[in-house]
Amino acid sequence: MVTPYVIAKDVGLTQAIHTTSTTPLPKILKRKRAAAKKACKKFPEAESVFVYGSVALGDILGFFSDIDMFFLGNFKEKRNFLLKVAGEPVVATFHTFESFRTYLKREVRYYDFDERSSLYYCLLHPLILKGKNSFKLYQKLLSTEIDNFFSYYNSEEL
Repeated sequence: MVTPYVIAKDVGLTQAIHTTSTTPLPKILKRKRAAAKKACKKFPEAESVFVYGSVALGDILGFFSDIDMFFLGNFKEKRNFLLKVAGEPVVATFHTFESFRTYLKREVRYYDFDERSSLYYCLLHPLILKGKNSFKLYQKLLSTEIDNFFSYYNSEEL
């Protein structure tokens, strides 16, 4: 059982996280990663499944951190779901490899430099749950989009 934070009126969330006795973060992280593995099994048609963000990086803030997951495969369309798996919130995004390429192109142009760097850092350090072979294609797509963006960015006059 995960113990929630108790927040007094004059204490902010960050202070509550650092000062309240609660379930240790490694235990919460282990529970979240186990939930991600269960989510992976719910969609056997996915060729590649990975977790990105705070759960993959291991830098969760507490029990309220969601689990960000990409499912890559031959899906009819891109879909997003908010799932509850083993009591944990899972943000599941389903992509074909082509729609994932489009997603990367759009995201890289939307964010400012710091946010983009953060997004790519998260995407470059996933927790792979399924499809290590197709993950190589994912890495190639990501690297290509990063290179394309910086080539375009460097060619523009500022």
